[in-house]
Amino acid sequence: MLIPTSTQVMAQALNAVSYAGPQTSPASASGIAQRLLRAGTWSAPRLAELSGLHEAGIVAESPVLLLDRHGLTRHLARILDECAPLASFDQIRTRLRVLRLLATHATGLWDPWTRTRILVPPNVLADAHRYLLDQSDWSKWVALRTGLLGTLTLRAPFLCDPSVRITTLLERLVFAEALADAMMASIAPARLPSVEWLRHHGPSSSLASTVATRIGVSSPLLEARHHIPSFALKAVQSEKLELLLRAPENLPDVAELIQPDTWVARVS
Repeated sequence: MLIPTSTQVMAQALNAVSYAGPQTSPASASGIAQRLLRAGTWSAPRLAELSGLHEAGIVAESPVLLLDRHGLTRHLARILDECAPLASFDQIRTRLRVLRLLATHATGLWDPWTRTRILVPPNVLADAHRYLLDQSDWSKWVALRTGLLGTLTLRAPFLCDPSVRITTLLERLVFAEALADAMMASIAPARLPSVEWLRHHGPSSSLASTVATRIGVSSPLLEARHHIPSFALKAVQSEKLELLLRAPENLPDVAELIQPDTWVARVS
């Protein structure tokens, strides 16, 4: 069926009735942009150390793109129209809600099609104010986590495959985010002085989980997603990451999330 619209048209309509970011002074906007650019440079050499994956080198050399909310919406819309064109009227409402959520909540995203680290200064600044975060440390945290997500999805492209059902995509993205967090578990205050505050008082680390909740997507795995961080941490610490990223069939089911030893026995 021919759908008489596109994601880019939806993005234009959404931008017409929304702001490019929260109101702030030019000095604050410029300051957070400069911090994020420095953070992108700071994070690059640390990606290989934390991930242990050779794809980290590709991400470390990738460009950093700063986008406001409107720019992010337009960028995502172009990607979605190219990789996953609208195929039904049911998708229109869901896609609009996803665009709105990403525009207002995403702080950093990896674009696997252009191999670019996208950082969103208005959202980074808004979270720094909302959660009383040190802006320098928070910028480094966002840049580092974005780079790790890029490294993971370069190694395992199925983690962000737009051709699968949205439920499956969100499940896989929750796993990717949890793995990035597990890789960052070794960061100590000597490297980021306010790291413990970031971990315990910062915003929710799973954007995919937030999207799933807000748009009403559910599955047995998503309902059990509170087990995913501990599973991911064990996979990283026990050097089972390569097994996990080898194929989508190697991702655990609900029972294996709860009992990781059964997952190890199956994929080893």
